[in-house]
Amino acid sequence: KDSFRVDSVSMLTPSAAEVVCTLETGEPAVTVHTFGKGHFIVPGFHMVKSSSPAVAGFARAVVDWARSTYEVTGSDRLGEKRAE
Repeated sequence: KDSFRVDSVSMLTPSAAEVVCTLETGEPAVTVHTFGKGHFIVPGFHMVKSSSPAVAGFARAVVDWARSTYEVTGSDRLGEKRAE
């Protein structure tokens, strides 16, 4: 099982959001919010600042999940960059 340390956790308050992932502590790690006809994903920690392979894999999984769940059909620039 992969694990990773999460620095700079922001305390997400998912009163009007869907919690899609939690930390081992049970606190929300990722929430999805609806705004008009769109959705946006809010991570509760700095995914970009981490050098952990587990966090990178988690970030890819979140993007893939969101593209599938919300039927995003445009180009996946991050996926194309990863393939290079």
